Amino acid sequence: MYSNDDGQQGNREDWWMRTAFDAKDAKSLFEASHELKGVYASLGLTPLYDLCSEIVEIARAGGLDGVADLLPSLEEMHAEIVKLAKWGKQSQ
Repeated sequence: MYSNDDGQQGNREDWWMRTAFDAKDAKSLFEASHELKGVYASLGLTPLYDLCSEIVEIARAGGLDGVADLLPSLEEMHAEIVKLAKWGKQSQ
């Protein structure tokens, strides 16, 4: 886990995607989003998978256009999933 400048916590993949995007590094963004897409697919988290798929295709082509519109939704949904997972773990 890490804390960003706003004090929000996330995991390595979130950080890697945001850092890659902020650095305008399409190759690293592709790697991070592709890895996370596989995780979401394995867990059956289709909305997150779909967002990652869009980012993967943009980054695969070497671009970043449109990613700024997708990342906030992905980060928000991911944070909700993490929150639910933590809640489920605590209630066991």
